[in-house]
Amino acid sequence: NQRNQRSNLAVTKEDRYRYLWENTATFQKTFNDQHNLTVLLGQVIEEGQFTPFSASRRDVPADPNQWYLNTGDPNTAVNGFVDPNDPDPFLPAKDRRISFLGRVNYTFKDRYLFTTNLRRDATSRFARDRREGFFPSVGLGWVVSDEGFLEGNSALNFLKLRASFGQLGNDQIPANSYIVTANSDIPYVFNGQQVLGATITQIRDGSVRWETTTEYDVAVEFGLLDNRLTGEVTYYDKTTSDALIPVNIPGILGDPNNQFITNAADITNRGVEAALSWRASIGTGTDWSYNIGVNATFNQNRIANLNGGQALFAGANLVTRSDNGVAAGSFYLLDAVGVYQTADEIANSPRSTFGAPQIGDLRYADTNGDNVIDLLDRSYFGSYQPPIYYGLNGGLNFRNVDFSFIFSGNLENEVYNVKKQLRTTNTDNIEASFANERWTPDKPSNSEPRTLMNGMPNSTYFLESGAFLRLTNVVVGYTVPGTALERFRLASLRVFAAAQNVFTVTNYSGFTPELAGGPLDSGIEGSTSYPISRTITLGLNVNFK
Repeated sequence: NQRNQRSNLAVTKEDRYRYLWENTATFQKTFNDQHNLTVLLGQVIEEGQFTPFSASRRDVPADPNQWYLNTGDPNTAVNGFVDPNDPDPFLPAKDRRISFLGRVNYTFKDRYLFTTNLRRDATSRFARDRREGFFPSVGLGWVVSDEGFLEGNSALNFLKLRASFGQLGNDQIPANSYIVTANSDIPYVFNGQQVLGATITQIRDGSVRWETTTEYDVAVEFGLLDNRLTGEVTYYDKTTSDALIPVNIPGILGDPNNQFITNAADITNRGVEAALSWRASIGTGTDWSYNIGVNATFNQNRIANLNGGQALFAGANLVTRSDNGVAAGSFYLLDAVGVYQTADEIANSPRSTFGAPQIGDLRYADTNGDNVIDLLDRSYFGSYQPPIYYGLNGGLNFRNVDFSFIFSGNLENEVYNVKKQLRTTNTDNIEASFANERWTPDKPSNSEPRTLMNGMPNSTYFLESGAFLRLTNVVVGYTVPGTALERFRLASLRVFAAAQNVFTVTNYSGFTPELAGGPLDSGIEGSTSYPISRTITLGLNVNFK
């Protein structure tokens, strides 16, 4: 039996709490049966604290009755967190936010609408001179269908125009993200002896401040044919200024993660959202009814400004590069254009800095024409940000039976399969498609390389379409008639069966094309990614009298 030659005792404890205190006052008044005014004033105080304790010593006696820190070797003491090389330091944290807010809603004849929100926040997550933020919004609406010139219009039942402007603040970063911290009592050798010193646990940007999202939008809502056909079209222009993003920094600066959070960029999203739905009965005087709806969003995502002036690399193996004028988190890769088939082809190809290529290795484009394949040949190849989102929903009802479904999906975006990149460099646990279609002398391929090829840099070989269509939700239910419930003193009773993530239609070879991440590193399936679970639920809703 193998045993550690030196004992090690680690003690870890943590306390967490969070409280929220909200106070609001509302005034509501109707004047002359035409003017409706609602005023809300409020205050919100929120505080949270995380207090950890962690320490360790070695050479603790074997007797369990003596398992205490003070029985170990004091020269081996480590305080703060067990491993001084841990990239996620075990640090105490406390944050507080105080907010004052106001909202005014005014309508005239329920036809002319005005809303404004004013909010002032102060947060401890930023340095003292950067803690406050002011975030206003205003909205206007006009129910055109209530005007006299549209009275009696049997086709157009509802028409509303609206426009709005608003700002939102974001301070969702760790509590100590503006403070450079160090860990004490770290042993190291000096002048031939072990002494205790300190090491930096986090490099931070002391000037980090509120992220602000400013949005303008205009929209039209309508209802036609006795409101059986309804719809909405919205144009929006949203800019996130001073986006809070982790950016990479040189390791020589001393941060264990080689990154810190800063206001790295301004990001814009502009586009159009549209939705259309139809609701009707089947036939006249029947118990059948149905509804169907479609929606789509056409979005353009761009980096509008890099606050540091430098392009930002991110993601596993730094596969994305964000620069002015391109989508956030754009994939920046070598272009894999085929597979080497002969020695002559290799001899007549540009020199590679990723190892001497062999027959069966991927061949890359020399995009800058310098006769060398290196990182300077990388180019942009789309991003995970979908330019098109879409959905389909519907339902069917017959007497007390109801059925509904929701489809969702997106088009024309890309996903990078790091899991495939890791597996291609091994001889086990690889995709069946690669195992069956890989290049071999007996079955050469111009799309799949050989196993264990020389050099496996980030390239378009691992880039796949992220387009998909998913049946997100299906529900079948039955509501028991009220007459059958009277003897049980029940107001209603409904039984149902539901399924989520029923199936997905996609050409992506990985687990799922929906891959969450930060603004600069979404759409990357890494070694720890998991597929989306399919869930089946049986339920019962009961309301008592």
